[in-house]
Amino acid sequence: MRLKRVPHLTLRTLPWPAILLGAVVLAWVALRDWDEAADVDLASYDFTPNSRGRFFLLQKEGAGDIYLFGTFHSNDPRVLELPSQVAEALALAEVVATESRRVPFEPDSSSTDAVGYALPLDEMRELCVLPAEESASAILGAPLFDALARAVSPPGTLRPFPLDQLDRIRPYCVISYLGMPRSELQRGTLILDDALLHQAIEQGKTVVRLESFRDQYQFTLSMPAQFQAEEVELTLETLATDRLELTWNADIESYLDGENDNILRWLEPFSDAYRDFLVREAIVARNRRMAEAILDLSDGRTIFVATGAGHLPGEEGIVNLLARESYSVTVLEPPP
Repeated sequence: MRLKRVPHLTLRTLPWPAILLGAVVLAWVALRDWDEAADVDLASYDFTPNSRGRFFLLQKEGAGDIYLFGTFHSNDPRVLELPSQVAEALALAEVVATESRRVPFEPDSSSTDAVGYALPLDEMRELCVLPAEESASAILGAPLFDALARAVSPPGTLRPFPLDQLDRIRPYCVISYLGMPRSELQRGTLILDDALLHQAIEQGKTVVRLESFRDQYQFTLSMPAQFQAEEVELTLETLATDRLELTWNADIESYLDGENDNILRWLEPFSDAYRDFLVREAIVARNRRMAEAILDLSDGRTIFVATGAGHLPGEEGIVNLLARESYSVTVLEPPP
């Protein structure tokens, strides 16, 4: 089943939707029964558990079934083509919980939609616009900031970035925009997570967000300047060598094959210190929050959960966290 390629909802203020469309690592939180991610032994952390498979069924006596679908944050037609088992589970579910960053809004009189979902621009601005006493150029240093400025608006860019505002934007947010392949922006359609959200709405499901946008991106506020600079340097290097499309396509192929080790390839180029920061603050902490949200929804109803495939594997991945709560785990797709 192919999800409809829904155009982006019209938004007055740009380029905010594009700036954060491609962010795939996001969050900083603590949970009720689990300690904060500071308790994780990063030296021995294992990403191997549940690293094969992108669609799981979790079952527990007395609880509703949980269908857990790992997504890839892309609008590539190959990604939007849902496996039949996923489409059937989505239709069966009473509650759909997604990683989508879109929130409900009341359409204006010119809209044909009964219900609309848009990006939370106020929260995005709050988290991505630097305080008055800070600046991107001070965080990155003049040479790297100048290189970033040249990269955000090259000749022929699809969505030119307002350079006069660049110094006011948190570098991590800018890199989220630059890290999207040109092909994704050219298609101009919703990524898989957002398309699933719209599908659920059309089917009349109860729709829940696993996290707020603030929860997802809060970790960027505590990101040291040297890590932001490291992220910028690596992204600019990738752009300069034209590796972005190649890497993106390789990751899509791996995802479609059911391999969830993309997270390891994504972390590999970073320094040990930055990698530890990301694993602790942007992966493990977020996994724990989403697992907690899923457990809170587990009241006997059948639940369909869609979240980035990189959050499924690992000893502190969502699948393992739910298994610790006495859920049995069955890999549905691709078959073992």
